[in-house]
Amino acid sequence: MPEPRRQPYGTARLALMETAERLFAERGLDGVSLNEITAASGQRNASALSYHFGSRERLIESIVAWRMAEIDAERRAMLDRLVEEGRTGDLRGLVEARVRPLGATLAPGSRARHYVRFLNQIYASPNFGFIDMTAPQFGTFSLGTVRRHIAACIAELPPDIVQARIRTTQALSVIALSDAESGIRRAEQEGGRFDLDAAIRNIVDMQVGALTAPVT
Repeated sequence: MPEPRRQPYGTARLALMETAERLFAERGLDGVSLNEITAASGQRNASALSYHFGSRERLIESIVAWRMAEIDAERRAMLDRLVEEGRTGDLRGLVEARVRPLGATLAPGSRARHYVRFLNQIYASPNFGFIDMTAPQFGTFSLGTVRRHIAACIAELPPDIVQARIRTTQALSVIALSDAESGIRRAEQEGGRFDLDAAIRNIVDMQVGALTAPVT
């Protein structure tokens, strides 16, 4: 399985992406101007964002590609273990490989804690689609391989149902993890504890049930 190419990120480019990810997560993809992102990232050159990305759309796509490359390392390791153990037909293991690496971005100390909410904004926007945006990269990142193995596990279902369920459960990951992220923030504010691992296990359980539900 080939390793994805890693694009080097300079300090200015990285600062712009991190700032944009946070602001988009908090205010929506159309709720913040490119000038605000540039200023909030500490860039003195007002045209820095245009220079590095060219457009809002390219900036959003770059954030997704950047985070996918980081998340892919854990997902690839989980998938490799399934392959080594002859468990590519283990639906729950495959779903966990899809969900858990994304859920790990919510762990304490993660610098990617805004990413799930950012993704949720993409799913909520009529102008962007995560599946369409990332489809060209599925041959490089292991997410595409996981999706193909999941499809094979439920191949007894009609092909259109298989694809619809894969898309819907992928969206469910983002929505449910966004809810978990809200729970984490509430727990932090109230001095409590949020069990992220239990939340991820429950999301995996729900997805397995949704993927294998009878077709009426």
